[in-house]
Amino acid sequence: MVGRPPPLFVKFCWCFVTPFILLCVFIVMCYQYEPPAYDGYQYPMLAKICGNILAMIPIIPLPIVMIYELVNAKGTLIERIKFLLKPASDWGPHLSQYKEGYMELQNQSNVTCKTGLINTLKQKWSISEN
Repeated sequence: MVGRPPPLFVKFCWCFVTPFILLCVFIVMCYQYEPPAYDGYQYPMLAKICGNILAMIPIIPLPIVMIYELVNAKGTLIERIKFLLKPASDWGPHLSQYKEGYMELQNQSNVTCKTGLINTLKQKWSISEN
């Protein structure tokens, strides 16, 4: 995106720190949930249900499409998940002048997040394989 790979700290945050923090925030919000009220007025149950439905509308398509794609993919469950987590072969820059360079780069370094992180650590600390 900026012409160089992200620093090791950023990769570590993307893979571990950010998901952990988001999970903790979600758990704390679920634990500390209180029904909505205004100056002591408790809203009726129908208003609470309508509010929750409106809040969930943007999220509802995600699990529906996920289940649909998992059911329609070929292979075992693990193979389907691995296949669906990979980007489509035509994914990338729209302009052809950038797409060619992008495809060359992808063909040169076809690595996963895990191997990319390991390679970065090896380069950072000059670790050689024995």
